[in-house]
Amino acid sequence: MKRVLLITAALFAGIISLGAQEPSGFDKFLKQIWFPTEFGVATPIGKNLNGGLLTRVSLEWRQQPQKGLCASAHLDTRFNSYADRLPVGTNLTDGDMQFDDIFLGIGYRSMLSERFGLALYLHGGVSTVSYQSIVPSTYTPTSEEMSVDGVSMGPYYAFERTSATMPSAKLTAYWEFYIAPDFCVYLTTSYTQHLTRSPFAASLGQDGSVIVSLGFNAAIF
Repeated sequence: MKRVLLITAALFAGIISLGAQEPSGFDKFLKQIWFPTEFGVATPIGKNLNGGLLTRVSLEWRQQPQKGLCASAHLDTRFNSYADRLPVGTNLTDGDMQFDDIFLGIGYRSMLSERFGLALYLHGGVSTVSYQSIVPSTYTPTSEEMSVDGVSMGPYYAFERTSATMPSAKLTAYWEFYIAPDFCVYLTTSYTQHLTRSPFAASLGQDGSVIVSLGFNAAIF
């Protein structure tokens, strides 16, 4: 029993000693991590391409809470549509499309006043676009769907998604308002450019997207 008590006391003393130590390098790193979340509108610059919702999930590292070097990883999802256009790989002249952009970037942040800040970022990565086409279906009709003479009422068709991937780059400006030193709301304006032509650029000659979004950002740790 004495041995158990001695071991317990030693463990307890060790825990207290660890708690009294300075934060480790990893702890300091965690305190530099911020979690931006935002929603906005993405507007393609090509004709007959319609703007739509943008969602963005991010992870950001800051050298200092409100200024200095910064880096981030983004997952942008852009929902757009097109009309009177026949993209490569589809037979639909009107449809919707979804872009998934994976970006890594570096930037710099500065305070314009006590509460207002500005950050500029340059990101690079890849964009994947998916859109629909109509193809013959392998669906087998039930007996109720057969005509009286036993001939199918087909043919049957289904939607099939086509996708393409291209390298991309993005330039972004963040306009931030700090409610607290570790929490802000912000407005972003950005431009995304596909570095190779997407299926929607074949007849447009332009293949970029202007993005405006609102979000909030906080250091969790």
